[in-house]
Amino acid sequence: MLRVKNFSLIALCAVLFLTACGKDDEPTSMVGDVGKPEWVAPDDYDITSSMNAIVKVDLSSIYTTSQLSAVNYHQTIDDIVAAFCEEECLGVAPMQDGLFYLFISAPKNGKNITIKHYSAALKHIYATMATIPYSNDGNLGKVSDPCTPAWKVEK
Repeated sequence: MLRVKNFSLIALCAVLFLTACGKDDEPTSMVGDVGKPEWVAPDDYDITSSMNAIVKVDLSSIYTTSQLSAVNYHQTIDDIVAAFCEEECLGVAPMQDGLFYLFISAPKNGKNITIKHYSAALKHIYATMATIPYSNDGNLGKVSDPCTPAWKVEK
């Protein structure tokens, strides 16, 4: 009789353990905890380049279809993009009419820039996968054919 009671207890513990381990399949929150950054563009735009961009962040590489459908991901006027050379902010732009019109000041300490995007809906910051070479008076994308950078996506 004692063996049957121990077996029942062990079986119950095993079921509870397996049930708890299966919770990884449940959707995790896609919404981060990053507040809107206070990126500040330089006051002087002596030599600038411009970027007309559409931000399309592909979240399907790290989230399931059910997780993506559970979140109302959309871009708003609270979304922003900014250009950086290392930690120096070279320009900031909010979304207007579905595009980001970004003016980029010449970097003082480097030749490559990275673009970062703040998603107000997901409260997360994404950065471009590759640095972009800066060129004076350059233009990345047009209103009729905007630039669509690839973004790093991490949980």
